[in-house]
Amino acid sequence: MDTIWVFGDQLNRRLGPLRSATPATSRVLMVESRAKLASKRWHRQRAHLVVCSMRRFAAELVAEGFEVDYRSSASLAAGLAAHRAEHAPSQVVAMEPASFDGLALLGRLGVDVARSDQFLCHYEEFGAWAAARRSVKMEDFYRWQRGRLGYLMDDGEPVGGRWNFDADNRERPPRDGRAWPEPLRTPLDDLDRSVLADHAGQQHQVAQDHQALDVVRVAVRTDVVDDLADAAHPGGCTREQRRQRRFERNARVARQVHAGQRLGDLDEVNIRAAEVLVALDAGAL
Repeated sequence: MDTIWVFGDQLNRRLGPLRSATPATSRVLMVESRAKLASKRWHRQRAHLVVCSMRRFAAELVAEGFEVDYRSSASLAAGLAAHRAEHAPSQVVAMEPASFDGLALLGRLGVDVARSDQFLCHYEEFGAWAAARRSVKMEDFYRWQRGRLGYLMDDGEPVGGRWNFDADNRERPPRDGRAWPEPLRTPLDDLDRSVLADHAGQQHQVAQDHQALDVVRVAVRTDVVDDLADAAHPGGCTREQRRQRRFERNARVARQVHAGQRLGDLDEVNIRAAEVLVALDAGAL
């Protein structure tokens, strides 16, 4: 049985390999990556939306009869490795991610990539269109899309005789006392509460990861500056430079610890910093 790997922004049964998949031929893999959550400062509501959406989609697939291997792992790469070790799929296929970093990750992990049909224009189609033009403007692209797809077109011309109403849309909202629609609000359900409970304990860890990443990034940047300073002032090293070098040394040693080469007397924050940085360097997020 093959495996279809679905990412958090591909939650649609009618997209990519899922479109023609059946429970008899395909298993679905979904991975919540702790390294991904720690890689940048997410708004809490955005992170909650992504994780809840993933879990809801997984439940929908299970209800349809699919076997879904839903994992919470240190990284995307770790989740895939654990899945392969447990299920030994004949093939792992994923739809093209929405980033070139994600596409490169799939290549390194030996995942077969299916062309994305998530958007109305694939980046290769856009590239071919842009390559033939001296300038690239949004209005020209918009009209080209309308023409080739036939949306709001009538015998080659825009319906109503106008391509857009941008000028009208720039007007201020009317202040005539009219009633405006209330924003859509969805009450929390059991799945929402379970996600909140699962990730409540991770908030502190994520904050530590952000602190640790900042430390190591500063250390790496400062390492270059230190080399220039040493060249200009042989033997000179300020207290701040020594401190930054210690952070960089800890990160370097922690990489070796991560690779199983040696153990080091490292403080917890710097070990975690280097672990996350290793995941970033390996494209495992």
